[in-house]
Amino acid sequence: MPDWVHEAASVKPPEYPSSTVAVVLLSDIHYTVDGSGGALEHVREVTRVLRPQGRSYGEVAVSFDTNSKLNFIHIWSIGADGHEYEVKEKEMAEVGASAGFELYSDDRIKTTTAPAVDVGRTDFYLSPG
Repeated sequence: MPDWVHEAASVKPPEYPSSTVAVVLLSDIHYTVDGSGGALEHVREVTRVLRPQGRSYGEVAVSFDTNSKLNFIHIWSIGADGHEYEVKEKEMAEVGASAGFELYSDDRIKTTTAPAVDVGRTDFYLSPG
């Protein structure tokens, strides 16, 4: 697990109202241009689940199509007991993103749920790079 994950997880968030179910501890997006003029997006995000209703924040979905390439996606989580987990890319599902009446669409989604999604646990993911 990268240092930036442990660093963000070590931050103790302040008290939040009881209606707050999860809090984003880190949200970082960098854009660069490669040698062929294509844009690269690199996303890092750390989320802490505060209440059972926040478990859905452990559900990760990254969309892409034929015009965009998903180079990699990494997902880590830390259980309430401190145990560290990693989801391998081959363990993620890839599904069509079309919800309409299209016969064919190039829109795809890579999706999974981070392990150990529970209160007091922090879930981390590094997505498209």
